[in-house]
Amino acid sequence: MKDREVLEVKLTEIISDNNSNRKLLNTSKESCLKKGMTSGLFMDIWQMDKKLTDVSQLVLFIFTNALFNILKDPRIKPENFFTPVEIADGQNANIENPNNCLQYPLKFENVLKIKEDQYVLHLSIQEIKRLHDSKLIIYNYETQRNAKVTIGKSTQISDSMEVFDGELSKTINLNKASVKSISDAIVNGTFISNIITLNLLADGTDEYVYDNKRSLTVVNGQINIIDGYHRLMGMIDAVGQNPNLEYVSEVRFTNWNVMKCRSFIFQEDFRNKIDKRYLQGIMDMQRLSNKVILKLNESGSDIKGKIVTDLSLIKAGRAWTFTNIMSDSVEFFYNIRSNMEVNNISEWLGEFFDHLIGLYYDDFKTPTQDNVMTLPAMFVIYVSISSQLYSKQNWKKILKSTLSKLDFSTDNHLWTTLNVIRNSKMQTVIKKPDIKKISAYINSIMGG
Repeated sequence: MKDREVLEVKLTEIISDNNSNRKLLNTSKESCLKKGMTSGLFMDIWQMDKKLTDVSQLVLFIFTNALFNILKDPRIKPENFFTPVEIADGQNANIENPNNCLQYPLKFENVLKIKEDQYVLHLSIQEIKRLHDSKLIIYNYETQRNAKVTIGKSTQISDSMEVFDGELSKTINLNKASVKSISDAIVNGTFISNIITLNLLADGTDEYVYDNKRSLTVVNGQINIIDGYHRLMGMIDAVGQNPNLEYVSEVRFTNWNVMKCRSFIFQEDFRNKIDKRYLQGIMDMQRLSNKVILKLNESGSDIKGKIVTDLSLIKAGRAWTFTNIMSDSVEFFYNIRSNMEVNNISEWLGEFFDHLIGLYYDDFKTPTQDNVMTLPAMFVIYVSISSQLYSKQNWKKILKSTLSKLDFSTDNHLWTTLNVIRNSKMQTVIKKPDIKKISAYINSIMGG
């Protein structure tokens, strides 16, 4: 072969000029597939996710020959770059399937049909990795969330970069920390499986069959991941750590065009966002303080059901404080290291609040506007006091003495200073500096 670098430049120019030419894409792809090239490899070359310098001479010939036979462009005439022997060998040869890669047709069993263009199936983590490694799951920038865009000349094209005219490049918007977190959770067995969405792009090249035996056979096309890319990457990393992992993912399989994919993504993002404080205060069961609050809220204590996430319940007098305030307080004042301590501290706090509420039963049962005892932020104070009484024999006596030093009326400026009240209204958000301020005050009156 001669002048390979020149051919690679000419091919790159032709791909860039014809990148949106669906007819050329489909025809040349069909020609390459007949010669044993995988759909994934062809699309990697077409989308410039794979550098031409990295493909074998045989692959380069098959790709060049397919384009030349359609375009008749003299810039890539095979005779100008390949010897007669290389041309003859290339026309008679087929690309061997490397690493036992999957190829079309793909057959999936036990598939549930939801609609004409929507199905649900289950795939093991090993099956998903094999699809990915076979380059059959493609990240399509047109059917994904916002990519990272860089303006400036670029000469390197990685597996996750698409370059236009050497100036504008798109890279996958990947949060590596998120991928690592998912991967570790899968390996540790703490990740709760949720659905990912694979879409067979409805672009004219798509072909699939669903039969009455609940088998789905994908004959041809381009499979894009349109939702769950970080989970997919987490799965790939996890099975890399442990090839024998037992993990099954639910997969939504769709057959939508670009517009419907974008509508789906918009719909997913348009849903009400889950507040980060809510996620941290409730959903994260790796956080031991959350386990304490869960146990406390489900115990037989008088505080049961009074720790909530809904402000309307507090305003209605049916609850007293917020889950995240209690969890943050328990985390700050108790150094919880194990599930045994979770059990001990939740049991202790149940007993502590029973006695506290018993001492001021009427104030807790029928809260009034001139009393701060049941305001959400007051429970930071109570947890702070409880931490100093933990494991003390005479704690009930100390508690009563400590509470007697406090003026619980709303006109006490102390509560404004401690951010229990702000602008004559109860405080619903307590930050770490507020907790530290409360801690210092309680220490001053208890001699801690």
